[in-house]
Amino acid sequence: MRALKILGLCLGVAYVCATVFVLTLRFTLPPSDLAHNTSPLLIVLDPFVLTVMIPIALIFGLASFPFAYYAIRDLRLRSATAFVSAVVLAEIVIVTPLRP
Repeated sequence: MRALKILGLCLGVAYVCATVFVLTLRFTLPPSDLAHNTSPLLIVLDPFVLTVMIPIALIFGLASFPFAYYAIRDLRLRSATAFVSAVVLAEIVIVTPLRP
């Protein structure tokens, strides 16, 4: 039962991270880009974005499950999930604008 909880957390956090990544890309667009003034909700709900974002988040969520399971199986899920999620989200927000 604990493994299913960790799997669900991995998949949920993967989708949240994918959404934050897409939104971070949107906010770092140059003013000359046509999507610069587009609403963040429209960017996330764009069919082309969803077609790529959902399967990629699923793949990364499933791929991270074994690592997450062995890393946090003996820890309290709430605090471990909050810490790991905060670190990963901070990395996405800090590093994504720095990419060329």
